[in-house]
Amino acid sequence: MKNGIWYILAAMSLTPALDGVAKEMSLAYTPIFICFTRYMAAGLVSVVAAKARGESLRIERAGLGGQVLCAALMMGAMTSFIMALSMVPMAEAVGGFLIAPIVSTVLSVIFLGERLTQTRVIGSLLSILGAVVIMDPGMGLERGTLLALAGGAMLGGFYTASRAQRATSGTFAPLALQSLMGAAMIAPLAFAEGVPQLDTAYLGWALVLGVLSALCHLLTILAFRLSEASVLAPFTYFNVIAAVAVGVVWFGEIPGEATLSGLVALVAGGMITAATPRQVTALLARLELFRPASVPVAVPVSARVR
Repeated sequence: MKNGIWYILAAMSLTPALDGVAKEMSLAYTPIFICFTRYMAAGLVSVVAAKARGESLRIERAGLGGQVLCAALMMGAMTSFIMALSMVPMAEAVGGFLIAPIVSTVLSVIFLGERLTQTRVIGSLLSILGAVVIMDPGMGLERGTLLALAGGAMLGGFYTASRAQRATSGTFAPLALQSLMGAAMIAPLAFAEGVPQLDTAYLGWALVLGVLSALCHLLTILAFRLSEASVLAPFTYFNVIAAVAVGVVWFGEIPGEATLSGLVALVAGGMITAATPRQVTALLARLELFRPASVPVAVPVSARVR
């Protein structure tokens, strides 16, 4: 399996926990302030990690534009999503983000010259279908839904921009710079109504949010450095599988037939995308062996004589 796929699977498995923490904090804080907290905490955690690894935190002039673009897209996407969570059910908010891999794939083909093979298209379509069946978002024209769709488009742009920045040195340093830049961008909005009350519960949530966010974004950046966007697209829906697993383990929610069908489509889409053309050909050849052999029809001797 291609290296980047493992990273994106790990990153997507963390998103249900991130969404749950953001949803919990939205009971006491505004979406903009939660987003500021998330990226300020993630930036500080990444600074500590970068210093521990001896990475330089200097901003190179040549890569400044890319860093600012990544930060702006990341902040726009997450702010839109957190605001959408406060307006619509989680299924609809997550449903809007289903377009992110599609946007990323299209942008990567146009701007980065990535190849779009038949197996990748089939795998992506299967994964999209599975995610839609599971989430059943409805997608009415509510304000929260439109915000989620806009956030999904910006997240797709962030994936592509991260892929374009794959030559950037270091791992934690780029993440620290992008997170702190993003936090600075929305700080005026976050504190527009003053500084909210900050207690020990807030500090605890902020620490959890910072660590999870830093780890999630680090894994995503590494994934898009190692693999093409069209390869990773189906696997970005793994967060849907993780959300279903959380529902089963913590809330005793038994998935129905539609959910199970969606899970099968998601897994099949990922396997088709990850497989090489030779592996697909070999699988089809094996399936051919399981077809019942055709039974020859006996021809009467008199018919043969004619």
